[in-house]
Amino acid sequence: MKLKQRKIEIIDTTLITLWENYRCSFKRNINKIMELIKLVYIAGADYIEITDELYRFMLKLPENVEFILDYYKSIEIKGVDELKENIMIFENNKKIKRLRIIGLDNLILSDYEDILYEVIEKLEDRVELSITDKYKCSTGIAVEWIRLGGKKIVTSFAGIAGNTPLEELLGALRYIENINIRGDFRVFKKISKLYEEITCTSIPPTKPLIGTDIFNVESGIHVNGIIKNSKTFEPYNPEEVGGERKIIIGKHSGIKSLKIKLEELKVEYNSECLDAILIEVRNQSNSKGRGLNDDEIKAACKRGESLCEKKCEYC
Repeated sequence: MKLKQRKIEIIDTTLITLWENYRCSFKRNINKIMELIKLVYIAGADYIEITDELYRFMLKLPENVEFILDYYKSIEIKGVDELKENIMIFENNKKIKRLRIIGLDNLILSDYEDILYEVIEKLEDRVELSITDKYKCSTGIAVEWIRLGGKKIVTSFAGIAGNTPLEELLGALRYIENINIRGDFRVFKKISKLYEEITCTSIPPTKPLIGTDIFNVESGIHVNGIIKNSKTFEPYNPEEVGGERKIIIGKHSGIKSLKIKLEELKVEYNSECLDAILIEVRNQSNSKGRGLNDDEIKAACKRGESLCEKKCEYC
């Protein structure tokens, strides 16, 4: 069966992970957590995993969301040899209807295709992979698992607690494998905001699909290219994932980028002073060690114009 036509089951553990790691604040944040879980399902998770204890605690669950109890048999695997031994043990044990393999974060260093094929062939649809992300390879392994015929995969939003990041897997399936999955990625921004409020942590600004800076553009040639045809530099439209493209002005910017940014900010300027403004922008960016924010760009524009006009007075 073709990958695009095959049913894939994404089991998300974000709810359980929040319960296990943020229990002291769980009750206080219950409404935010309910909203987050609903949005995780809308984003593309097929099931939200929940425990009996958590179900009793929450009393009421979000409507129109598919939940699944954590009744699986789990085995934690540290190496390939250990995995092969366990395949032999569980192959003939048909009483176990749901087997979760946890670990395999270094599988990418082995002959993973043959190993995953063996898991699929001998354990069939009973098995689900929960790949840990110690070496930041879990998304790649998860995609290979699905590509080779695996059906069930375990995730958590933003990779919380070291799991395969839900948003990365969904993005890879849609934008790399071209699978028409049902999820609405525009809710990623809302999920990220709730996640940061609940966990009191910040998502890295460059994190794939949900980082706030992933659509920042500074280099002049890139800005020109995006204005002409954004598909040249962006694998997907920022709006599709709830993001926003930002033109960053800094030490690598050119005249065209600066003009576009000043027009975006509705800043009036003397076109004859653009070179001086750009020099001031680059100087400020170098001294700060980063791109400039909107207020800093406006201030640099005023100072650059002032220096330019003073210079002209002496000409």
